[in-house]
Amino acid sequence: MNRDPDAETDTSRSLAGERVLPEWLVVGAGLSMVALVRLLPFPNVFRGEDVILTGNDPWAYRTLVESITARLASPFSVDAYSNIGSGEPLLVAVLGFIAALFGGGDAAVGVILAVYPPVSAVVSGVVVYAIGKRVSGDARVAIAGLALFAVVPGHALRTGLGFADHHAFDYLWLTLTFYGLIGAVTTPEGDRRRWWFSALLGLSVAAQTLAWEAGPLLLVPLAVAIAVAGPVLLRDDCLSRLVPVVTGLAAATGLTLLGHLGLGWQSTATAATPLALFFGAIALYAAASIVRQYGRRSLTLLLLEVVGVVAIAFVVTRSTLFAGALDAGFDRLFVSTTIAETTALGGGFGPVLGPIIMLGFAGAIGLPVVVWTLWQSYRQPSIGWLLLDVYVCYFLMLALVQRRFVGELAPFVAVVGGYGLVWILTQIADLQPLPVERQPLTSDRGRRSASSLAVPDRRRFLATGALSLTFVAFPAVNAAALHSRVRVRPSMYRAANWLGAYADQQRLAWPENYVFSRWGDNRFYNYLVNGHARSYRFARENYLRFLLASEPGEWYERLDDRVGFVVVDYLSSDLHAASMYERLFETYGSRTGRVDGVEHYRAIYVGDTGRPKVYQLVQGATLTGVATARQTIELTTRVSIPGASFTYERRIEADEDGNFEVVVPYSGRYEVGETTVRVPESAIDAGETVTVDYWRRGPGGFRTTDR
Repeated sequence: MNRDPDAETDTSRSLAGERVLPEWLVVGAGLSMVALVRLLPFPNVFRGEDVILTGNDPWAYRTLVESITARLASPFSVDAYSNIGSGEPLLVAVLGFIAALFGGGDAAVGVILAVYPPVSAVVSGVVVYAIGKRVSGDARVAIAGLALFAVVPGHALRTGLGFADHHAFDYLWLTLTFYGLIGAVTTPEGDRRRWWFSALLGLSVAAQTLAWEAGPLLLVPLAVAIAVAGPVLLRDDCLSRLVPVVTGLAAATGLTLLGHLGLGWQSTATAATPLALFFGAIALYAAASIVRQYGRRSLTLLLLEVVGVVAIAFVVTRSTLFAGALDAGFDRLFVSTTIAETTALGGGFGPVLGPIIMLGFAGAIGLPVVVWTLWQSYRQPSIGWLLLDVYVCYFLMLALVQRRFVGELAPFVAVVGGYGLVWILTQIADLQPLPVERQPLTSDRGRRSASSLAVPDRRRFLATGALSLTFVAFPAVNAAALHSRVRVRPSMYRAANWLGAYADQQRLAWPENYVFSRWGDNRFYNYLVNGHARSYRFARENYLRFLLASEPGEWYERLDDRVGFVVVDYLSSDLHAASMYERLFETYGSRTGRVDGVEHYRAIYVGDTGRPKVYQLVQGATLTGVATARQTIELTTRVSIPGASFTYERRIEADEDGNFEVVVPYSGRYEVGETTVRVPESAIDAGETVTVDYWRRGPGGFRTTDR
């Protein structure tokens, strides 16, 4: 555990009589695994000439990036990147810049957004390997950690091909931030590379802040890690290693303020986070220097840190600058929603199966290692493992609250899981044991590690291979299953394409071409139909209520000036017969039993599997006529649309004077009793009235049916 980061081990030397593999070859195989697991959605993303992103939010980023590239005179036109505002400005700017390099058209934007998540995952894999190598000093641990990282299902989902959310971008800067920190505090004072780590830390912290409006949430463990590092560095008389950290945070402050003040990126509270970290690091360094000068122990510094944290918490919670951001952050974490990603880690799968499904075996193997390394660090602190444990514990707590933070947890728990996996293999296959001795931070032995790995004999090779495959195969299958859950089904893709062509043919303008659908599909449908995919708020707040409602007329009045189309897909729940879902999905708006039909919802398309079903809101034509008082009149028409043919039926009752009227959404020939009437399309669109010569034409005057 407590090996110097760069100490050479016997595992990386060629043992007498044993074959060796180049380390780069094994690492390359691990990175290939990272890429392969994330490229599984390929046939669902690249469909002919179309790039169909997965999930919901990626369509909003696609719209944002397209708006950037549309106003770029060249990739280097700085003005086009300004005033993106809060949210994910750096992500949008970087993707827009890269897309502009490849032509800047909508097609280029789609491809860039689709491929960026797996590219980010592969680069993150390189950093995970580097972290494992530096913390453990054992190439086997680094490679095992990379293998476990490759198949963490929750991370693979959010870095899969087409899942162009902000998460993949955040993961990259998060791992680079930690690598910059661990490199800065473990590199000796005379080594110039410490300044490269300082620069990496500064760049990564600034990017993390500008990449996501909640980026400060991902910088909390950095603050804790720096606070933890202080007493350890003081004890080992290596306090000067905090200087690159302070310098890096100063650079991060400057870069962040440049983006905030120069380009209008992020809120003031978010942009001020690196500055707060910088002042905190300076205060820590000053306090540690004073403690050292007076010959006090590390415990004194730790007590001063506790006092400082309490004081900072008191000031921040009462600050008008940070109070709103803190409230929003707590709401983001703890306010319950129906969004799957915001449920707990075990939500829906249970406390045991849930973590395995989302984390694979990295958590099951890695968390016991965290407990053990924390205990070892208590007895004899090792800064590398201690800081890694800080990150694991922090993101584990967040993941327990909301499963979406599994992606942030993945690279760190994979490294500790790699240590656990190698330990298991050494016990079963009698491999070279792991190093357990601790080298002091002042040591600079073995800065260079060997570039080859010993290959065990056939028996041990088969044993280690079979066991490793067990820990990798099951999570990979889970990753594939998660990919399939967020894909756009072929029937949805065909429905959206058809609806887009229909809206263009009808020359419908916004909002007449707005698609009202399940919120998780809303951005997809609207991007393909009308190009407006920035928000799904209206669908999220109203769609489920609409499906459960039993007042079609009231909902038409509410939707008329806001919605053009309604998409109804299968629901597994049994709803009452009068609900809008049952009326639209099961009966095409016709009457059934004691439930009347609907008036303003015209079915226009049904998928080849019977789903989804698409309706257009129309004014409808009003059929009027005269029968006898209180008599019941039936009317029907045969409707044929792409994907379905059905009979639309209504039943109405005349008033005391024999007058009746009913609104119908379909044009065509209607049978009203034994009378027929033709309703033109123009009457449907304009809400015109069509008179039924019912009394004169019907034999005996009319036909009655009792209820």
